[in-house]
Amino acid sequence: MATRWRRPIARIELSVRRAAVLLAWLSCLPAWAACPPLADIIKLPAWQLDPGLPLLAGCLDEPAYLAALGHQLNRRGRYQEASDYLERALMLAPDNTDAAIDYAIALTGIGDTASALSMLDALLDGAELPESLRTALARQRRELASPFTAAGWMRRIQLGLRLGHDDNLLGAPNLSTLALTTASGVLQLPLADSYHARAGSYLRADLELDATLQTGGGQWTVHGAYLQREAPHVGEARYGQAHLAAEYSRYANGPGPYLGASVSSLRHPGGSLYDAEAIHAGIGIPAAAGFLAPCSQRWGGEAQRRSYPANRVLDGRYLGLGAVLSCEGAIRWTASVRIGLDTAADQRPGGNQAQTELRLVGLYPMAYGTLLADLQSGSYRDREGYSALLENGLTRSLRRQSLVAEYQVPLGGDFHGAAGVEWVDQQANLSLFHFSSTGFYLALRKTW
Repeated sequence: MATRWRRPIARIELSVRRAAVLLAWLSCLPAWAACPPLADIIKLPAWQLDPGLPLLAGCLDEPAYLAALGHQLNRRGRYQEASDYLERALMLAPDNTDAAIDYAIALTGIGDTASALSMLDALLDGAELPESLRTALARQRRELASPFTAAGWMRRIQLGLRLGHDDNLLGAPNLSTLALTTASGVLQLPLADSYHARAGSYLRADLELDATLQTGGGQWTVHGAYLQREAPHVGEARYGQAHLAAEYSRYANGPGPYLGASVSSLRHPGGSLYDAEAIHAGIGIPAAAGFLAPCSQRWGGEAQRRSYPANRVLDGRYLGLGAVLSCEGAIRWTASVRIGLDTAADQRPGGNQAQTELRLVGLYPMAYGTLLADLQSGSYRDREGYSALLENGLTRSLRRQSLVAEYQVPLGGDFHGAAGVEWVDQQANLSLFHFSSTGFYLALRKTW
């Protein structure tokens, strides 16, 4: 095995936060002068996993400690540091299969595909492995040997099928009559059945691709997704949606910039319903360097063009600011906020619209699977009256909340099953824009 271990270089400066924590550990745990208990190392938060800290330097000849630290660094995407520790662990304990697997992961993460393939070959040829693990490693080896991976790209593909039922497939308003303000008074008009909420089952297919490429301190990320929904009993609820995004970032090892662009499209059998093109840019801060450790941060802005080919009067331009906080731990979660202004391209009802959106996504590991929760809340307010026929030209304001709760269970062979519920509720000061829907679904997904 080629030697890749290099002695970690101590950092010249430590943040006040890290220094305070280090002093607390040293004062409370004097018995750690040689090496801390392995169980405590495994529990260290991401921002304390700094190879330059003197606290960690006393364990450089303990293979179990080195392997555990390398595993934790792998989980946080710090593959170069992980590879240093894992290689030294294998030099001291060559038969440590877990460390060898983690080392192959780290080598793959830093783009050293040839060394990762050699490591996997050695594992498959010599180690006594459970059949399920041997199958997984063989699949990983085939993936690394593909031309796509040989070019330096790491990719993930997921195909999913979902069968569900929703009590309002079209997001119709929750009313049977519409009140119009006229010169002679308020006129109540009954809405046709086609405008009422319509329940029904649906079948949805999802295809997603994620790919990353490390390039000398930076990283390219590409995400593509397409979903197709079919509703046998409500033809208007059929649609296809596509999304493609690409981003370049340079903040893996410290604060740095990111820049990206995306395109989206929503279509139904009659044609295009919605198209959007966007660019976004800002500053990213990794967990190890941030003042909100152990969470990584993104602060930036977004510009977007939105068009509605079937109803051009709704076209607009969005410009806003946003922030994202992503945290690792027993529960993985991400919180984001967006604040901006959607400017009407023409004489749109309501004119320009101020928008504020909050989102919280969490993954909670459980005994037999993972619980996913996705909560969103948005506030939208027009700058002008929506229509003289609705509440005498009242300025429209809306509040929308949604929740997706999904329980995911591994089924083996990279298959996952899921069961979930979806809920959306929109309240507005104009009754035409009240709506709610509740649904549930079962899903089967395959990952490559």
